[in-house]
Amino acid sequence: MRSSIVALFGAALATFVACGGGTEQPVDLRGDGGLGSSGGGDGGDAGALGPCPDPLTSYTPPSKPPAAAAPGKCSDAAIAAIAAACFGPKKTGKGCDDAKAAEASCSACVFSDEGAASWGPVVKLTSYGGALALNWPGCIGLLEGRTGAGTCAGPANDYALCPEARCASCSAASRAACVSSAFADGSACKNYEKPLTSCLAGSSLPQPDLEGKCGLVTPSLGAEDWVKRLAKTFCG
Repeated sequence: MRSSIVALFGAALATFVACGGGTEQPVDLRGDGGLGSSGGGDGGDAGALGPCPDPLTSYTPPSKPPAAAAPGKCSDAAIAAIAAACFGPKKTGKGCDDAKAAEASCSACVFSDEGAASWGPVVKLTSYGGALALNWPGCIGLLEGRTGAGTCAGPANDYALCPEARCASCSAASRAACVSSAFADGSACKNYEKPLTSCLAGSSLPQPDLEGKCGLVTPSLGAEDWVKRLAKTFCG
């Protein structure tokens, strides 16, 4: 694996979007146009808690194997319609619901619930307040084609979900600062960075696949385009 994977990996922080009022709200907390973690739900009284501490003393994130690729479940047009309606700049709750209903077969492939036996491109995590996760760790697992020790999907999942666990007690106002500092030196989530970068550095997965199929090291990739790449990989 090219060393640039490791150098660029810092751009691909946790990838969550909040789910509130039926509308998926991508939030940029990486500072480079990509996605960070917004948490789920309302976040309580904004600013009531002030800056929140790093609460991690132990950490066992939810994890499921990636859903098997289902070629033909989604046409390019269906993927584009769902991604635009649910994650694009003009998204609305009704528009998203309408697009999912119009493309029901594709939607069933794209969206997964945390309790499902396997996860597709977008996962609703009830244990994190209904946050929607863009499942790039699962995409890595799908490309690897195997599970268990030695795969990179596990370390990727640990890394991706750590900020949400770290910042679970934050108010809405303090969550952004908490998440943006999740991988700072000395933070609990920093411990999960090296295992993943080391795994990817020794992996045979081509960087173009990690970028084009999983959106992994594309710093300026927004939610709509990221979902398109993941949906194409899992369901196209």
